Amino acid sequence: MTGPQLILKQLEDAIQQTPPPPAEPVPPPPLEPSPAAESPAPPEPSAPVEPVSKISIHVNAAPAAAPVDSSKIKMTEAMLKLDAVVKELKEKNK
Repeated sequence: MTGPQLILKQLEDAIQQTPPPPAEPVPPPPLEPSPAAESPAPPEPSAPVEPVSKISIHVNAAPAAAPVDSSKIKMTEAMLKLDAVVKELKEKNK
């Protein structure tokens, strides 16, 4: 293996061994009293309720997102780290 290939292999190994960052805790939603507890009996309707004969629902579904290729993400992360290492080495060699 040449020098850059060895560095890239080491970076890929380091990325695979790095644990993911901890997920941020999500605060629980505030507890609110249910409306059923406030009004025990529903009010009487003033007009008779007629049954609905037909309900029409139109849905505009968005196209599914393309699946994310994790190998491309890892390669991008490795290239960014490699760029940082190259810049650091250039600074040391000045």
